[in-house]
Amino acid sequence: MLPSPTIIQQGALRAAAMVWRGADERARISVSVGATFELVHGQPSLLSKIQQPPQTHELAPQKPRVDVLVVAAAHARSPVTHLEVTAVVGGMAKTLAITGDRWWVLGDRGLVEGPVTPFQHMPLVRSRAARSRLNPEGISVEPREGQPLPNIAPVGVGAEAMSATFEALPHDVRAVRSRLTSTMSHWFGRGIVAGDAAPSGITFDYWNIAPQEQQLDTFEGEQQLRFSNLHPAASYFQTSIIVPTPQVVWQVKENHWPVSLRCDTVQIDLLRGVAQLTLRGVLAVESPAQLRSGTIVVRDHVDRVEVSTQPPMRKRAQTLFTDYQQDGQHQPLPFLPNARPPDPDLEPETSRPPRGLPAATPSAMAPPPNSALQNMRQRVETPRLTIDPSLSARIQAQFGDLPADARETVRLEADTEETGNLQDPAPLRHSGDLP
Repeated sequence: MLPSPTIIQQGALRAAAMVWRGADERARISVSVGATFELVHGQPSLLSKIQQPPQTHELAPQKPRVDVLVVAAAHARSPVTHLEVTAVVGGMAKTLAITGDRWWVLGDRGLVEGPVTPFQHMPLVRSRAARSRLNPEGISVEPREGQPLPNIAPVGVGAEAMSATFEALPHDVRAVRSRLTSTMSHWFGRGIVAGDAAPSGITFDYWNIAPQEQQLDTFEGEQQLRFSNLHPAASYFQTSIIVPTPQVVWQVKENHWPVSLRCDTVQIDLLRGVAQLTLRGVLAVESPAQLRSGTIVVRDHVDRVEVSTQPPMRKRAQTLFTDYQQDGQHQPLPFLPNARPPDPDLEPETSRPPRGLPAATPSAMAPPPNSALQNMRQRVETPRLTIDPSLSARIQAQFGDLPADARETVRLEADTEETGNLQDPAPLRHSGDLP
């Protein structure tokens, strides 16, 4: 018996491993990671807070295809005698016809089908379907008085070759389907556990437990799920599942090997409102000694994040310059004590003042002495304003040219109580918008 490696689970998803020996005598590890979802109608299903690990019967060396299994019952909103149910899981679609209970009865012309009993709920199990090559446990179709008739039958093209339920096939049926020899059957049963090498020419389709019509080539990305008359709370139930992509790494001392996973089992339980996905990967081990020293590390990984195709909205603001020119030097414009501070969320378009204008610094916020603009107030409600021509002339005469960039980026309003000529200036008031 081969030793089992250590598994370190760094996240919510649970994992298990199966060790087996291939036909080339090399040891292999099949890593299975389970992902449990809570089904939500009308929106993508959510990863459950309680994650279930892969069960023992779910462990397999590998699966060539994806199994889709559904545990459900037929539900009618009111008592009916006939009902059709449909399950669509990704690329798999299957419809079953449900009929209420009825028995063979003796009539004037021999055995005939008796009246159908109305129903609202009916379990979809093999024991209620007709006996066939795929369902040896079903109801006999041979007429006999008092014998019940099957309740479930597949519908559609090739229905005669389909299973009458959404359940897994029994072992004996899969063994016949896979044409297992006695050697292969022994290895699948006990040899794999004992560490025996796999027989040559072996195929792994035996481990695909779903009927052929419920198998898919792939199950990845976002997959749609639709159920008609199968959910106990809704006649039509629709949701989707985003298949996770956990990261699995095989570590032996300082060496690391990534393990590629694919989803190969989808189990939907509509009675409990959950779905269980199994993702599996296989890696070859160089020597049995690595099984004791190696470690399997499983990390959760978000496969997809909702990302908008539009660029993120950006708040735009003009760079604010609060200075004017006097005697050939730049001086700061005064701020009132209750002036509104700049919005920290605003992102300036540039980090440098355009055309050489220096930005104000906190140490230069004090108003200059004897300035006619001591009570000037600054606002940034609109980015472009104008100054009354008379005000502009007075500012220019006393302080020199006000930089053009300042006129384009600041809104000014001056209000003084002084009167007279330029040495005793008349009231200066801001009026209009800068062009």
